[in-house]
Amino acid sequence: GEDALIIRLQESVGRPVTAEIGLEGSPLCTVAFQPYEIKTLKITRQDDQIVWEETNLLEE
Repeated sequence: GEDALIIRLQESVGRPVTAEIGLEGSPLCTVAFQPYEIKTLKITRQDDQIVWEETNLLEE
């Protein structure tokens, strides 16, 4: 399997919002949420770069 960090986030206030998420040494990832939406992000390294990818709840 692939080495990855999985992060799950939820908009909990009930309104659309855009969030910026970052890890030390990585570019910011901008994520748009609809009310109460859950998003799953997969973070991997590719060629010494940190890559953010939105994925489904099953991490496929």
